[in-house]
Amino acid sequence: MVVGEIHELDCRCSIEVVEIYVERWDALFVLHMGERALEKVFVSIGEWFSFDDEEIFHFEATLDYVFSDADAKIFQLTDYNCEIKEGSYGNYDLYR
Repeated sequence: MVVGEIHELDCRCSIEVVEIYVERWDALFVLHMGERALEKVFVSIGEWFSFDDEEIFHFEATLDYVFSDADAKIFQLTDYNCEIKEGSYGNYDLYR
C-alpha cells in the first residue's frame, strides 16, 4: 500500500497510512468508517497494533515494513484481523 491510499477492510472500515517516517522506521495510521476518522496511531516496524472501541469494531495488524524511494512511500501490514459488531455508530447502522 502507498501513503495516502485508503484500504477497505472486511469490517466495513478502512485504514489509511497518512505518513511514513523511514528514518524512524514508523508510520501514522488512521482508521476510518465512511468519511469519519475514528482513531489514529503511530506504529513502528515489527510492532503489533490495534484499533478497538470495545463496542463496535476491532482491528489489529503488524507493520511488516516501510520503504521509500523517489517515487513512492510503501508499507505492508501482516497478520491483520478486523471484526465489527451489529449496532449503531454515529450516522451508521452496522450489520454483520
